[in-house]
Amino acid sequence: MDTLTSFIAGITVFSVLGYLSHGTGIPVSKILGSGGTGIAFISYPTAIAQFPVSQLFAVLFFLMLFTLGIGSATASAGAIISLFADRYPHIKRWKITTALCATSFLVGLLYVTPVIIQHYKTLKTKLIHTLFFV
Repeated sequence: MDTLTSFIAGITVFSVLGYLSHGTGIPVSKILGSGGTGIAFISYPTAIAQFPVSQLFAVLFFLMLFTLGIGSATASAGAIISLFADRYPHIKRWKITTALCATSFLVGLLYVTPVIIQHYKTLKTKLIHTLFFV
């Protein structure tokens, strides 16, 4: 099911980017730029703004992003909480949950500062390598 969802999402995203490329005469590779968050917050909203009833599609798009973010965060937090609850059964589950939520909140505060945006790719790569090798 996850593979099917990813496949449909890819078709949807790149068809919209193709539509934007055709309408502006700019190649898709230039529209994508360096990829990353630019697709979700720059290219895709620009294409949606050209749709009929664009306000509805914009609200639906960002509601979808919010829902995907909440779902991913819930799944990740559940996995981490279960990992620690199984490893340390003497610690109550609500304490593990509170510690994870507080830590996640404090790390999340970094993402609202201008400095983190400048170093986003470097930090993401280092974090992934750290988590992978630990």
